[in-house]
Amino acid sequence: MITFLILIIVALIVVIIYLLIDRNKLINLKDEVIIDNTKEENEQQPEILNKKYAIKLINKEAEGNALSSINTSYSKINKAVPLWWFNISPEKFESDLNLILAHNDGFIWVFLPEGSVTNPKRKFRFREDKGLIELKISTQTGYNYLRDESSGGIGFGFEQFIKKEFKI
Repeated sequence: MITFLILIIVALIVVIIYLLIDRNKLINLKDEVIIDNTKEENEQQPEILNKKYAIKLINKEAEGNALSSINTSYSKINKAVPLWWFNISPEKFESDLNLILAHNDGFIWVFLPEGSVTNPKRKFRFREDKGLIELKISTQTGYNYLRDESSGGIGFGFEQFIKKEFKI
């Protein structure tokens, strides 16, 4: 009787191990499919536009890798106030700086070449508490469109620096 119970227990252990191995194979197969779907030729647009995807689109369009997460800042339209809000280190204005202004239909790529904004602490609101430049770029049509509306700024216009608008 004890031998019979031991055989049943061993058989159950073997079945459980077999099921776990098969389950891991299924999981690995699923992972491979997911990995295959992330290949560049099969890549789909993300449901929500993000900084990484926008940089990838711009670099593909520009046929290079000029944009990176280091030289690019990204903002969606603020839900409370209709503007793009950035907090950027003043040092980033010393070299080429890219701003991605996301909206419902895509995004606007603003390119500020090195030297186009001298002394950003005087042109924009400088947050002493954070050590950052605060940009509040208007989405409102008319004169204020793409102008900085931060208090302490001079109403700097970014419209002249639009490199391209992307529709998604």
